[in-house]
Amino acid sequence: MTRSVRIVRLLFILGTLTSALKAQVTTATIYGTVLDPTSAAVSRAEITLTNEANGVTHTATSNDVGEFTLTFLPIGRYRLTVKSQGFKTATESGIMLAAGQRITRTFNLEVGAVTDTLSVTEQAPLVNTVTPEQRETYVTGEITELPLFRRDWTSVLGVSAGTRVNGPKVIFNGLAQGAFSFTVDGTRASGSSEDTNLASWGDFNYIKGVSMEAIAEVHVSKGIASAEIADTLSGNLEVITKSGTNKIHGSLFENYLGRVLNARNQFLATRPPEVYNQFGGSLGGPIVKNKLFMFGAYEGYRQRRFTSFNTNVATSEFRNQMIAAVPAYKMFFDTQPLPNQAYNAGAIVGRYIGFGSNAANDNHVVLRGDYYLDSNNFFSARYTRGRPNSLTPRAQVMNPRTFDGKTEVVTAAYTHTRAASSLQTRFGYNFNDVARSDGFIKNNIATIDGSLGFSDSGELLASKGTGWSSDTVFALTLARHSIKLGGIYYYQDTSRVNQVASSVTYSSAADMLANIPSSVSLQFGLNPSLISDWNTWFFIQDDFRVTPRLILNL
Repeated sequence: MTRSVRIVRLLFILGTLTSALKAQVTTATIYGTVLDPTSAAVSRAEITLTNEANGVTHTATSNDVGEFTLTFLPIGRYRLTVKSQGFKTATESGIMLAAGQRITRTFNLEVGAVTDTLSVTEQAPLVNTVTPEQRETYVTGEITELPLFRRDWTSVLGVSAGTRVNGPKVIFNGLAQGAFSFTVDGTRASGSSEDTNLASWGDFNYIKGVSMEAIAEVHVSKGIASAEIADTLSGNLEVITKSGTNKIHGSLFENYLGRVLNARNQFLATRPPEVYNQFGGSLGGPIVKNKLFMFGAYEGYRQRRFTSFNTNVATSEFRNQMIAAVPAYKMFFDTQPLPNQAYNAGAIVGRYIGFGSNAANDNHVVLRGDYYLDSNNFFSARYTRGRPNSLTPRAQVMNPRTFDGKTEVVTAAYTHTRAASSLQTRFGYNFNDVARSDGFIKNNIATIDGSLGFSDSGELLASKGTGWSSDTVFALTLARHSIKLGGIYYYQDTSRVNQVASSVTYSSAADMLANIPSSVSLQFGLNPSLISDWNTWFFIQDDFRVTPRLILNL
């Protein structure tokens, strides 16, 4: 049995024993070739890639055909140096690497002393020349400088061809909105434990996944994706968070919107109070230069704004008639306002137009640490915490709808790199807890439902879930083959409880006067639903360099 056959069989066995769910791409890869002035291969050339922000280096050596691979490279701005005895040192700076980028470069060395340096500082933007997938990348400057309403970073996705944000969902290339995946730093970041959502379950909060202040890069991948991008039918939306650098950097911001800037609602005689205040900041820097870095961000908002009502309510005459017939109706009718618009004599319902105060709050924190043990070993960890809540008033003062949410997300990663083999392993924890409740449930008030033109409902609905993931990806460089194989295990448990306020339904006003309901619904306690599931997938991928200009992605 030849050595190549044994290697292929070993890779197959490892692949079948490894399972992967979401080996999402958070790093970049460079495939390089070193040539002399006659285009002959330069072997054993020393390649050094240095991160210009934190001074961390990555090294490789060209093989017998002059080729090298640098993989699992964190996003950022780099300087690349190529050295070989008998040739001038080649240096290229300002290399910007984005998540999921896989590029090929050829370096033609000039004859001379190794102490002589040939530097290149300006290059055209690097293009992904290895895979055919559709990629768009938005960096910090584009996200923070664009005029995004309420600092919602998902608004920038609308400039991407074939991408449309529909509430808390993303539609890629016209495919179903539930077919996308959403990850932050490579692990699941859905705001809902029941499906993939940018916002919390119920779509009541403004901060999607992670604060805009903590975003280093937003990456969209769709179309023919690489094997590393899994658990999606339409595309993946990936967010990479900021990390500390060798320079202390930070920010402060405040976004204020008040009623003085808004027009009066056409249905109201006065302009009610309204204010939206969004504030926060960030701070990052070195704990140990070139070794240990920290970054943190806080974002909060406070909203108090009016919500207009335009609904039908029982007239005073009909209400008095009902209460006289059945005094128990008084508890329900006391929750409703009287009509404030003209209505016909003897009418059962009239129109009520008014407004109430809608309140929303959140305190969102992001903390990240990065530790470079040496040039071959790198640790990173991130913690995200959110506490969004909101109150939506209704014409029935005692029946407002409230949302209370909790999110806790932890991501940890370890990367080990060598010239011919590398490994990256990640751990993810995602907790979501949202409760939606109506005032009728809290106050134990039964509702009147039916075809009379006035009614309201009360419900308690809560969704809670926890997800755990652990994945590992291996990268091997064997001659012209750059092989990746990986696996992940993902477990999630989800629960939902539901309670509906008791209700009485009448078919007509006469039946209501006679207290003859057509149906009565009584709810005792909660109605729980529990789901737990685990998933396993795996992938094997080979970028085979047929020539320096031709790579087959298998």
